[in-house]
Amino acid sequence: MPEEKPRPLSLGAIFYDIIFTFVIVRLARNLLFTNAGALDWRSVAAYALLMLAGWTVWTYQIIYASRVQARTVRDTVFLAIDMFLNIYLTTTLTVFHPAPESSTKLTTALLLLSIAVQYCLDGRAGWRKHLVFVAPLITGSLLSVVSILPGKSFAGTVVFCAAIAVPALAPWLGYHRKPEEISHFKTISQRLSLFTVLVFARAIVQFTDSLADLDIPSVLFFLITALLMVSYTMVASRGVNMETTRSSMLAILIHLPITGSVLMMANVTRMYVSGRLLPEHFAFWMIALMALYTVSIGAYLGLYHSEGVNLSYKHIFFYAVSFAIFTLFGLVTVRFDIFFMLGTCAYLVACILYLWQFILNPPTES
Repeated sequence: MPEEKPRPLSLGAIFYDIIFTFVIVRLARNLLFTNAGALDWRSVAAYALLMLAGWTVWTYQIIYASRVQARTVRDTVFLAIDMFLNIYLTTTLTVFHPAPESSTKLTTALLLLSIAVQYCLDGRAGWRKHLVFVAPLITGSLLSVVSILPGKSFAGTVVFCAAIAVPALAPWLGYHRKPEEISHFKTISQRLSLFTVLVFARAIVQFTDSLADLDIPSVLFFLITALLMVSYTMVASRGVNMETTRSSMLAILIHLPITGSVLMMANVTRMYVSGRLLPEHFAFWMIALMALYTVSIGAYLGLYHSEGVNLSYKHIFFYAVSFAIFTLFGLVTVRFDIFFMLGTCAYLVACILYLWQFILNPPTES
């Protein structure tokens, strides 16, 4: 199959990505809550599930934009429909007591169906060309509708989870069965990088009010977010081969824990600053989310590194030991938030310097 010219990144796509960052920020704000000074595990599970659902929808859309010829009118109509459904979805979300609302399930079904129709309308027999994407989308849409029937019972929740899992996981498992179909990795990587930077911006914006009062924990979290963004931009600019024409589904998947961990760090810090989260729980979640972010960045760099990048076992060992020291420091300073966050900043600075000096720009052996 001859390779087509990649579609440029349109203003409509950028606008949609901005709207989608608003959606996932609202997910965290609407779902995460505390109980007796601790982050409620049900809210974390709800956030993870709906984050996966939203990420799946966005994933199918950026793949569609990278492999299908642009049709301005039709693409604009579907973009408007999908943006409306995404925004409306956030208004249906509350903490699961004990299951998602019927409106949440129905909106999710309509979103999945809308994207499936887009693929099917791609020329003659569009559903055959994109069967690996269309089949999971329609299956997930049907399951989401079926999950409405049992109501808020446990069975209904299980079916709804399956409705999200099928379209989320199926393409990763079946993608290589159609190697002749090409997605343009350069287009996808541009949107991934832009979207991730927008997420960092959203994370910082949540603390604008506290920054006006120069609240020290908020100022330190601002620095932490800035350092995390520096580490991401360094890896994104050197870790991804921009000349690659065939996209990898894993590149998209890895960005889910990267963006999810950053957003959740922002919300955990916001809850702590407002006095709703106890210091020990704040430290636990910050350490756990920092571990998730570090592993995800390492996986991204390891899977898509370009020439001149040295990600050897000794460098991985350095990060494992440094994170263990950071964890020990966090346990010792758990009651002193300023020292804990200063230590987090110092840890990130050390990791970034090591990343730059020994991994992205390794010394040449004489």
